Amino acid sequence: MRSKRKTDADKATYHGSSTTPAVPEQLQSFVDGIELRRIVDRYGAENVQLALGVIARQELIDRRNRETLDNWKANMRPLGPASLPRPDSLPSSDALRQTPGYRRCREAGVDSIIRQQLRIGHLEAGLAVIVETQPDSWHRRQLVEIVDGIKAGKSATQIAVDMGVGRATIDRRLAEVRNARVNAEAEELAQ
Repeated sequence: MRSKRKTDADKATYHGSSTTPAVPEQLQSFVDGIELRRIVDRYGAENVQLALGVIARQELIDRRNRETLDNWKANMRPLGPASLPRPDSLPSSDALRQTPGYRRCREAGVDSIIRQQLRIGHLEAGLAVIVETQPDSWHRRQLVEIVDGIKAGKSATQIAVDMGVGRATIDRRLAEVRNARVNAEAEELAQ
C-alpha cells in the first residue's frame, strides 16, 4: 500500500541560523556554501554524503514512480465496475453442479434419454421377433402389454401392480424379450 505523498507543508523546512542577515541575490550562493560548510563541520563529511545519497536515491525513485504512473495511466483501458458478491449469497459447489447449464448434468440427462430410447428399441426389436415367431396366446399378449408399459415410461413395479403379477415375472418376461432379439441376431449371423 502506498502512502500519501508529502506536500511542501508536510516537509520539514531547513531554517538557517536566525542571525543570517538579508543577503543580496548575487551573494546567496556564497552564503549557501558557508551554511553547507557549517553542516559538514557539525555532522561530518561521511554523514552528509550518506544523507545526500539517500536524498538523491529517493528523488530517483520518486521520478521513476511518477514516470511509471504516467505511462500506466496513458495506456490504461477503462475497466467495468468491480463488485464482489457477499459470501452468504454464493451458491454451494454442489448447487452449482446441479444447475441445468452444468455440462455433466446436461450430459447425464442426454445419456439417460439415449439409454431409455436404446432400451425401448431393443425391447421393440425383441417383441417383433416374438410376434413373428409365436402364435397369438396370453403369453404373447402379456409380453406386448409389458413392452407397451415400458414405452409409456412405467417402472417394472408399476407394470407388475397394473397386471396383477409379481415383479420377478415382469423381469423374466423382459429378459425373454431381450433374449429373443439377441437370439435372432445370432441366428442371422450364423447363416
